[in-house]
Amino acid sequence: MKSLKRRFFSLMSTLLIPVAVAINFTGSFIASSLKLPLFLDAIGTVFISLIAGPWVGSVTAVITSIATGGFNPVNLAFFYQLEYLLLLLLEILQD
Repeated sequence: MKSLKRRFFSLMSTLLIPVAVAINFTGSFIASSLKLPLFLDAIGTVFISLIAGPWVGSVTAVITSIATGGFNPVNLAFFYQLEYLLLLLLEILQD
């Protein structure tokens, strides 16, 4: 685990995770408040995945799912699956 942390989680990526979660949480709040049929709560995950890699993006997706799941239980059940598909697509496009 120590080598995985050292290899994928630099200080920059660790500090960017809360920023990306805040962006996701704000996007989720805006989309649910305005009843938009958009997934605005994936913007932070895409942002951090492109900067720091898919491992950091998956941690961001899990934290965002837990945070938004408290307000909307549907997000907890379905949102993380969409996030992982999005991360897989980003990883394929990034290479």
